[in-house]
Amino acid sequence: MSNPTLSVSKFAGLAPLLGGLARSAVLAQLGKLRHGHLRLLSHGQQWSFGDADSPLQAEVEILDDATWSLIAGNGSIGAGEAYIHGYWRSPDL
Repeated sequence: MSNPTLSVSKFAGLAPLLGGLARSAVLAQLGKLRHGHLRLLSHGQQWSFGDADSPLQAEVEILDDATWSLIAGNGSIGAGEAYIHGYWRSPDL
């Protein structure tokens, strides 16, 4: 009888694709922001969400792309986990 095995190398190419999908999903949700303003920075890219004239302003810098998957999969709890791991930071906390 043979034992089925899973080769991680077969799926290594999927990581960037899945990370990109997670990022797209998170950015799409942030695009619905109506109250306040969020400036998001990641590896030289910058996004702006919400009302730029709002008195409620925040900035978040993504330091590790694992953040996207954590937030896409677990919402605010995933964002908290990513923060604990040091995957993002904000001067506005």
